[in-house]
Amino acid sequence: MNKFLKPRVTYTNEDALKLGMFMMLGLTIMDVLGGNVPDMTLALAATLFYAWRRDIAATLGEEASRAVGRESSELALRGVIVALMIGLFVSFFMDTLTYSLEALMYYGLAFVFGLKGMGLWFFMPDTTVETELN
Repeated sequence: MNKFLKPRVTYTNEDALKLGMFMMLGLTIMDVLGGNVPDMTLALAATLFYAWRRDIAATLGEEASRAVGRESSELALRGVIVALMIGLFVSFFMDTLTYSLEALMYYGLAFVFGLKGMGLWFFMPDTTVETELN
């Protein structure tokens, strides 16, 4: 095989997810700068962020990964309950809803996956953070 056609770098699943997450974040920023409200791109960026952090958590081992996932799910559940209570309180003072149900669905998806991804990042043991940076 020709030396110019040989792959020089191998990419892992983590690299692909990280690249996809940053691309979706860039598309979200472009939506905001273009004057659009980023609903679907924000939800996709949060989903890719969660998949990226879940892939990193899976390298810890089965039991540690399960413990980190449980902590992340508890954080997301608490966040959703608090957001629903705040939404209930705010709904008493609103007459009409100006957002479509589809946009609210995308924002809810982005909120849940973003919380789960942040929980996976926050509850990761300290030893994996050092090896991840190296």
